Amino acid sequence: MEAFREYWQRLNADGMLAINRSAILRAASLSSVVLQEQGIDDPENYVMVTTKKGSAGDTGFYLKKGRVTPEDVTRLQNAARVAGIRVVYAPTPAFQQEENIYYRLLNTRTREAFIRGADVELSASTDNWPFFDHYQRFGQFSTEHNHSAG
Repeated sequence: MEAFREYWQRLNADGMLAINRSAILRAASLSSVVLQEQGIDDPENYVMVTTKKGSAGDTGFYLKKGRVTPEDVTRLQNAARVAGIRVVYAPTPAFQQEENIYYRLLNTRTREAFIRGADVELSASTDNWPFFDHYQRFGQFSTEHNHSAG
């Protein structure tokens, strides 16, 4: 969260943070918490997410310092077609549905309940709990199927 606060503070008005990597789900909950701390009650309108077609791990996460506009969405969709990527979340009615995981993580009304009910750890990581890529909930690791080599 500390890094996302700094990213947000350093963005110019209407500037955009772009993160491209695998395992980006947690960026949604981080962004939602940080924007809510800034007094923004609709973080789901500040983010767009893409993924490379045929790839579950090559993801683009875009956080705008200002609401994403219809023009922003159109530009992203046009660039996506050319680059062979697909938009998996944008602040449009087509994506702002309960079945969209990014919407549920970004929306301040659904975020906490969704995180509590998830089978994996999706809460916002902090400097005191810096496990951004650790999705296994602590204490849920089972060793009953592990076999030690003799």
